[in-house]
Amino acid sequence: MFDAGFCLLKEDAMKKIFLPALSLSLLYLTNCSGGSSNSANSPPTTVLAQQAYSNSSLSGTYATTMFYDQSAGTIGTIQFDGNGNISGGTVTSNPPVNGTSTCQYSLKGSYSLQSTGVGMASLTITPSASSCRSASTIPYTIAAGQQGQSLMMLTSNQDQPPVFVWAVKQ
Repeated sequence: MFDAGFCLLKEDAMKKIFLPALSLSLLYLTNCSGGSSNSANSPPTTVLAQQAYSNSSLSGTYATTMFYDQSAGTIGTIQFDGNGNISGGTVTSNPPVNGTSTCQYSLKGSYSLQSTGVGMASLTITPSASSCRSASTIPYTIAAGQQGQSLMMLTSNQDQPPVFVWAVKQ
């Protein structure tokens, strides 16, 4: 069961943090996809198509951060095996939650990436201590960029507040 307390996000935070972050991230991904600028005096350049994405595009360890409140989030690592599995990783909450010490969570799950670089993921977050928030499995929409060197994930459950994840391959 999804713990709604795990990712409280105020409407104000959505306007101040999430939407600008998403806009900047999408702008970054689209502007870093190849090609070059073109001045009025130079001939147009040919933009080569990138390779298609697949589950194997995400392979290895990624540095990650999750934002689920305007003042809270996590930082850590997440591992993709290139075969559609989130094979591990750990994140640490900051600041501490529920008045407890800093909590660590382990990550496991699965993902499916289409040739466009967009897909779905399911991430199970398990706490290392009973004083931390309860375990939950969260569905995400995932978008890979730079041939799998970076990715963004956003919760895809419309009934829950959004959780935004950025990750960059180490």
